[in-house]
Amino acid sequence: SFEDSLNQLGSFNNKVLWVNLNKKENILKLAKLIDQEFMETEQRFSDHITLARVKNIKKKNEFLKKLKTKIKPIKFKVNSFELMKSTLSKDGSRYEVLETYFLKE
Repeated sequence: SFEDSLNQLGSFNNKVLWVNLNKKENILKLAKLIDQEFMETEQRFSDHITLARVKNIKKKNEFLKKLKTKIKPIKFKVNSFELMKSTLSKDGSRYEVLETYFLKE
């Protein structure tokens, strides 16, 4: 397990709003362990937490300006993670927890 904090806001193609983490080394180490256990090859990993999916933006310039806003570094402890399955449909994304893993202290 490890402690981290939120760092900055961003978006993927103005469609997915995310916040990334301050201490990249801990989450990258965890991602590498997951890849070694479940994947045939190491996957590209982006250390972020998805906050929302955006369908359309009325005030795009205002949206992009807000993404540059400094956020308060909220601290939290990571002591577990969930392996998720996402299914995209015309009605939006559906998420299913496949397994929960608890990290050692």
